[in-house]
Amino acid sequence: MLQDLLVRLACLGSADGARYNGRIPALFALPPGARQVRIELLAVPYIPYGIVAARMGPTNLLLPRHSVTLQAVVGQGAAASGVVLVIGLLTLLLWLPRRRDLNLLWLAFACGLWGVRGVIYFDPMVAGAPRLYEQLNPVNALLAVAALAVAAIHLVRPARARRQPIVGIAALVGAVLGSFVLVELLGHGAVLARAAAHIGGTLLTCWLGLDFWRQRRRLPWYQTAGLLTSLLILLGCALHDLLVVAGVLPPDADAYVFWGLSGVLVAFALISGEYVVQTLKRAERSNEELERHVARKSHELEQSYARLRDSEREAGRTQERERLMREMHDGLGAHLMTALRGVERGALGPAQVAQSLQDSLDELRLLIDGAEMGDYLPGALAIWRNRWDDRLAAAGVGLHWRLDESLDDVRLSGDATLQVLRILQEAATNIVKHAQARHMTLQAGTAARAGGRELRIAIRDDGRGMGQASDEAGQRGLRNMRHRAEQLGARLDIGPNGDGPGTEVLLRLPLDGAWAP
Repeated sequence: MLQDLLVRLACLGSADGARYNGRIPALFALPPGARQVRIELLAVPYIPYGIVAARMGPTNLLLPRHSVTLQAVVGQGAAASGVVLVIGLLTLLLWLPRRRDLNLLWLAFACGLWGVRGVIYFDPMVAGAPRLYEQLNPVNALLAVAALAVAAIHLVRPARARRQPIVGIAALVGAVLGSFVLVELLGHGAVLARAAAHIGGTLLTCWLGLDFWRQRRRLPWYQTAGLLTSLLILLGCALHDLLVVAGVLPPDADAYVFWGLSGVLVAFALISGEYVVQTLKRAERSNEELERHVARKSHELEQSYARLRDSEREAGRTQERERLMREMHDGLGAHLMTALRGVERGALGPAQVAQSLQDSLDELRLLIDGAEMGDYLPGALAIWRNRWDDRLAAAGVGLHWRLDESLDDVRLSGDATLQVLRILQEAATNIVKHAQARHMTLQAGTAARAGGRELRIAIRDDGRGMGQASDEAGQRGLRNMRHRAEQLGARLDIGPNGDGPGTEVLLRLPLDGAWAP
């Protein structure tokens, strides 16, 4: 009585409708009293023998053999497929930040195809239509080899030499896939389509080896040797499997193409991984060199800036010295020289000498005030007020001070500030000497004008007015004020005080950047 049956066949079905993968050893329990076993092949066998081996016997004798055969066929193959899939995933992750390295993308595609093929074909059950399931194997192998060939082209060939071989590979793959479609439409010729796929994959493998040899100078010698060796092993595996299919070798001989192509994928992945590592090392070295270059240039730039700052400070000090010397020569020097010549000739009395010395002292104070406050006009005006408060009070003149907040944003050069202070000083001197005023008002601020803003400083008194201040000294003071205003590019209006008796001096200086510090 038959109790159990161990069969190994291409693809078979059972009475309950289940489809079993003929590549995987299967152990079937037969019902008691069974006298016959009917096996139905649902697809064209990949070898001419159909069923390779079938053994019958008790379960306790067949089960150990079945376990050993299953482990040899399924366990190792499934593990290898998992490794190939992991390599493909890692390669894809390497490609994501390096989109220009298309060799990584195509390698990941090839590993994915071959890994999925292993997962599918080491499953004991058949998914889908048996004939399509069986035809998928050569199609998958052809696509995996084609993807590997495209990856190799992107790795070893320059960009200008890639298009032609890729087009050729696409044409070959398209023709083979077209033959499978035609076979499905006609309903026969599956063996020929499968043979075309095997031949196409073999031709691509041979071409790939030749291309590696032609491009050997672009790769280290050990990488070229490793790739060529793995391709030769793959061709040997393909030849072995073809001899099995042709009946030259025993039909139960193991298939080696899966292992051969898996080895090629692993070898190519190692080379691509080394390529990525070397690229990263070059990038790191370039970054380190760039950082050193940037640090060196930054140091040189800092030194250059330091020298430039020193030069600017020295130039500023030189300009300030020249300005002070010029101002002292034109202002203080002129007053002192006038006093000296007057004393030498006996033309000046003690009061006149004292006045000349006072004018010289005022000029010196103006120079000091301008140097101390720099370009801050409100500070210079405040110092000027402190110096003149006592003199105005001694002359019986009360000072009314009105500064607008808009002056806080006003910045003038040292020369401009000094000229403004001189105009104010001349106006105040005229009030003390000639106006016989009891009050003096200084009002300063900014106002809008056509094309920008302007500084406005008004000095008013309640004295005798312009008609009464006609002596030569007073007229000379007015001329000096107008001359200084012209030097500034400002407008100086001198006329009656609109608020009552006395005189108003109005200085209007455009703030258009000409006198910026």
